[in-house]
Amino acid sequence: MRKISFISLSSLSIIANAMSNNLFQEFDNRASIGYGIQQNTSGYGTSATVPVNSWVYSTSNVLNFEVEHLMNVGVWIDVNANMAFGAGPVNANPVTGSNGGTYQSSAYGLNGKVGYAFTMANQHLQITPYAALGINSMAGSIQYISATPGVAANSFAYLGGAGGRIEYRINHAILLFADQLFAYNWDQSGPIGGVMPQNMITLTSTLGAKFNLAPNFQLGVQGVYSNFQPLASNKTSAGFMMQPQWSVGGLVSLGITY
Repeated sequence: MRKISFISLSSLSIIANAMSNNLFQEFDNRASIGYGIQQNTSGYGTSATVPVNSWVYSTSNVLNFEVEHLMNVGVWIDVNANMAFGAGPVNANPVTGSNGGTYQSSAYGLNGKVGYAFTMANQHLQITPYAALGINSMAGSIQYISATPGVAANSFAYLGGAGGRIEYRINHAILLFADQLFAYNWDQSGPIGGVMPQNMITLTSTLGAKFNLAPNFQLGVQGVYSNFQPLASNKTSAGFMMQPQWSVGGLVSLGITY
């Protein structure tokens, strides 16, 4: 009898939670493809001849595939595959003094987030703390190659971190969200050309909105700012290797809801 009662109470709890987040599921159960532009900033670091403010700027296109799902029990899952390609013109190289120089023009990554969504304010506010795991080429950003021949870009890095997401549902058609991720990147390339693995801390802030314009059709917009904090020296036996400093960009996505 007690077992039957426990099962009944558990079933009622699941049903109650499903009723409490169904309006957010209208936005968060989706698959989308997005395109954006990203401005990347890197630097050579500090030395007697290379000042700390010798930044190098470039732009890149971003292609993004995302699947997001909010379960009835409150578990939230987000899987994101992205690629940056076709970097635009680079400003004057602080080492060679020439335009352009040698730099990596593509990057890719696969990242996932898992958290639990707390829904409140009559389904107008949802707060989701989460954990993040991923793998990214060049530590998740455009990683430039040194102007010195023979020094290659890093291969890939594992990402581990935690973050929080706040969503505000205005009505059945409009939802606003903010996301903050704190992550650590473990560079797996090993020493290359005298450069130690470029482990780094990444802080990524995202502001965006989702618009359910028609049944099962969603338009999304978002702005993203990432700050990179390299933890290893970028000095080689022949010069300096550029390290990512920050990036900022925007993205528009089209998706289907289910």
